[in-house]
Amino acid sequence: MADAGGEDLLSLLPDDVLGEILLRLGSAGAAAQTSVLSHNWHRIWSELPDLKFHLVNLANVRSVLAAYAAMTLRYLDITTRRAAPELVEVVLFLSAPLLIGEIFIQNVKLCDAEEGEEDRRSDAFELPCFNRATKIHLNLPFLGLKLPTSGVFLKLISLYLHNMWIDGWCDLGEVVSSARCPLLQDLQIYNIHGLTNLTIHSKSLLDIELHSLEGLQKITIVAPMLLVLDLQCCFVGRAVIDISAPSLKSLSWYVDYDPTLTKLGEMAHVTSLCTSLVVYGPPGSPNNSESVKLFQHFRAISSLELYLTQPDIIDNCQYLMKEITMLPDTKTLSLWLSPDGHVFGPYVFYLLCLSTGIRNLKLELSRNSEEQKTCSSGCICNQQEDMETDDILLNSLTEVEITGLSGTEHEFIFVERLLRWAAMLKTITLSFHHAITVTGEVCEKLLGLSHPMTCMKINYYVNGDEVMYSPAG
Repeated sequence: MADAGGEDLLSLLPDDVLGEILLRLGSAGAAAQTSVLSHNWHRIWSELPDLKFHLVNLANVRSVLAAYAAMTLRYLDITTRRAAPELVEVVLFLSAPLLIGEIFIQNVKLCDAEEGEEDRRSDAFELPCFNRATKIHLNLPFLGLKLPTSGVFLKLISLYLHNMWIDGWCDLGEVVSSARCPLLQDLQIYNIHGLTNLTIHSKSLLDIELHSLEGLQKITIVAPMLLVLDLQCCFVGRAVIDISAPSLKSLSWYVDYDPTLTKLGEMAHVTSLCTSLVVYGPPGSPNNSESVKLFQHFRAISSLELYLTQPDIIDNCQYLMKEITMLPDTKTLSLWLSPDGHVFGPYVFYLLCLSTGIRNLKLELSRNSEEQKTCSSGCICNQQEDMETDDILLNSLTEVEITGLSGTEHEFIFVERLLRWAAMLKTITLSFHHAITVTGEVCEKLLGLSHPMTCMKINYYVNGDEVMYSPAG
């Protein structure tokens, strides 16, 4: 930029200052375009430590990396569309010797016309060995991944692989184990096909998340430092599971638990357990007996989080919660459920009675649709409500938080009973769903249920903003 006398003052700035200016432009393309402003700027963009490309053709990224002048690359972020595997491979091999930080490559879907393409498998690309990268995040739907058969990821701390299929003979477990990833701490494997056996031996891993690994039949994890393990929808049918993680603190278990095929090892330090239960199911459907066996593995859990599931239509279904005969001793019970107009009080109170030391209850009511539903008087959920006649004692309960309320009559009944049976309750926070219009009359009705020792807070939405109800006067 020149002053009135024609002198280019901006180009007089040191190169490192100019580099900082170009970094704030947000994309490598914009930074490269600045070279037309001044001859002195021509090489600055090619020495930037961070490169970001948004919805670009990978051929352009290849050209940029081929002309890259710096010896090291700190950050590479690429969002593309319909990535060709051969171009992905070229970009990876060009960046591998430069990268000393993070690489993120994502293939996005832009329109509904591309629906159904998830069934199309493209050719595979090869992942080189990044011996200096600290984080690798690849989200490349429909593409195949060839893992490197040799080499060590010396500095790698985080590895995220999403939405691909494994091609070739090299085992993923071998690649992420300590021999080839000595510093790996975080591992996320989401929706990866082609794995049948996953064996991980790691001295460094702290967090493992495995979701939707279709076809996996056997998993072995030996990780003495592991703190967090999250397994969700990883198997089709029964699978052999062997976990050795003596330091584990948080376990999310959304897979089958068969004691004859599952070995968890000693987990004395687990303080958080997340799993699911089935409230209603058709005759012959999977029940909760395996969940009971999982609970028996843990005598006490500080925080227990349960997802309570049921079919959208529960006509001709059976009530399955009576199969739950025990819960681990817990201080905080979090329940996630989608009532969709059905009565939920009986099974929530049933669970509260199974662990008498519960101090905090968090109840999240979600919806499958924006439309508010009601069930028939002859629904099986109303039969459970009619069976609930005896008072119960919830003397340990001191704090309750309920979100997603719709203002239905059975919700009022639930709150009224909760306040009556939890004599030591100090605080109850009630938050309505954002689509519900809440009147002062409704709030006053709820406040009228509370007793003097309990502080009730009511939150609802007005014009998209959450507000807390304050009585007039």
